[in-house]
Amino acid sequence: MTPEELEDAQLLWKASYASEVFRKVQATCQHVVDSKMETSNPLYYPLIVSIYVLYGRPFKKSRDVGRIPENVVPADLMELHRSLLRHRDTVFAHTDADADQIDGLGELNQVRFWVTPERVHIFSTEFRARPPLLPDIIRLAKILEDKMEYHTSRLMRKHIDSVPNRLGQFRINVRGLDQEFVTEVPPHIP
Repeated sequence: MTPEELEDAQLLWKASYASEVFRKVQATCQHVVDSKMETSNPLYYPLIVSIYVLYGRPFKKSRDVGRIPENVVPADLMELHRSLLRHRDTVFAHTDADADQIDGLGELNQVRFWVTPERVHIFSTEFRARPPLLPDIIRLAKILEDKMEYHTSRLMRKHIDSVPNRLGQFRINVRGLDQEFVTEVPPHIP
């Protein structure tokens, strides 16, 4: 494989992976909106966590392929994008004790004692994105999915001759110049 082919393979890998992730983000947000899920629903928090964690994956370091650049994010949605990544990194994918502050409440991540007449409870706080934010996340994820689909289609057309003309599954190689563009692999049902 040439250096240009390796660069294309890495971009194809990133774009295809990101496109799938952004579709999942949209679907999860849409499910929460369509079901009119209340923040008190036991599934609400895990779904919100998955939205933030999934959204951030393409923008985070991935060995061998890197990350998609932030300049794919439209300027008018950059603040939302940065907020999603910041909360992903400090609240949802990790639990930093010094995470962002909420006015009057302190850090987003806290463990508290709650003393009631009956007993002493201990609990951790949970930051929850509010449903009104979800349509904006859907819009951002759709724009990014479309951009990644464009790059995926363009690179697939450019390198389609590298894919053998026979039934099977073929992994895109992204780890070095000493490999072919694709390698046949055992089937995995997508």
